[in-house]
Amino acid sequence: MKKTEYSLEPEVIVLDLGENSPELYSGISAQLEEYGWRILDLRITHGHILPGVRPIGILTGKSPPDLLLQRMLRMGCPAVRLGNIPDPASDPVVPAVLPDMPTVGCLAAEHFAERGFNHMAYVGNYPGHFPRWYDFFLERAKELGCTPQLFLVKPPPVSVAGEERFRSRLQQMADWLLEVPKPIGVFTYNDRNAATLFTAARLKHLACPEAVALLGVGNDSSICDLLPVPLSSVDTNEKERGRQAVILLKQILDGEKKSGERLMIPPKGIVERQSTDLMAVPDPVVAHALRFIWDHYTDQLSVDDVADISGVSRTSLCRKFGRCLGRGINAELRRKRLEASAHLLRSTQMTVATIAETTGFPSLPYLFKAFKQEYGMTPKEFRRKKGRSGGGRRES
Repeated sequence: MKKTEYSLEPEVIVLDLGENSPELYSGISAQLEEYGWRILDLRITHGHILPGVRPIGILTGKSPPDLLLQRMLRMGCPAVRLGNIPDPASDPVVPAVLPDMPTVGCLAAEHFAERGFNHMAYVGNYPGHFPRWYDFFLERAKELGCTPQLFLVKPPPVSVAGEERFRSRLQQMADWLLEVPKPIGVFTYNDRNAATLFTAARLKHLACPEAVALLGVGNDSSICDLLPVPLSSVDTNEKERGRQAVILLKQILDGEKKSGERLMIPPKGIVERQSTDLMAVPDPVVAHALRFIWDHYTDQLSVDDVADISGVSRTSLCRKFGRCLGRGINAELRRKRLEASAHLLRSTQMTVATIAETTGFPSLPYLFKAFKQEYGMTPKEFRRKKGRSGGGRRES
């Protein structure tokens, strides 16, 4: 039997992304397979390009002056960057496919504001981690009439290593959380850092989400689903970002795109779990009623149903709702159903009729009317504009 020799050539794409989202790698792999390109993942070769391999391009998480990237560019291999810094001045040459940070930041602020949080904060690293995220988060929070804060964790001295470095970060977070006004909604740049914040809150006996509500980025189920209080997170659509990076690389190889291209991939939305699943209200009766509404909004609830479980009269509960939230019980039911409908329009291919039934709207015309009033467009128009279009937008 003739021995078959395996070769990575002729069309090899080098991946220099380090440890990254499995969804990102999944999108890259699927699109590379569609083009018939082979992969050389530098995680496997410990950063070395194997002898005899002549790559035709590179997908990287780094910017110049990275030595490997510079060498690849000198060889005539185009590169596409999958980093997080969207400022063209930081990298005017290498095309990039980036998460839509302005939208992510705004979504986070709106998520907390909808839940009644007057106090919000972004937690990053000194001197700054992914600045565009917290810029837009803080700006949107102010627009919504909330009080935003920025907290940057300072790095310990270089002499401090390993477990002590983590303890230093943890203690800084814990001390800060103890001092800030509560309840507070805290947004941070990834799920792992949100998990550290959760641990810091526990050290100071601060309940999540009652005192500190936490929102991460990345929707990493290995973190989000395994915390004692499951973590809410922004799904940045990493699979699509990986796919679009390979498509952009092919367009460059085909002469259709030039250096400096920036493509922003919009997030799918926020995957809500228990860490933000609470309205920040001081009245325990209203908080209990809200929990009941949020757990049963798909049912045909009436105001009397909510009052019955709250242990107060309908009149008293309506008065408390107006004082705490500035809206009534039916308005909260409508808001929660619209929120759920918008999520399903973005993340599924369910028909609008099925979504109306699934989210508790009495009828399809009722959903259309409510959606038009809230978003200024029909559900179908919303899906086309905000849903899973499979692409991204170019940074202006």
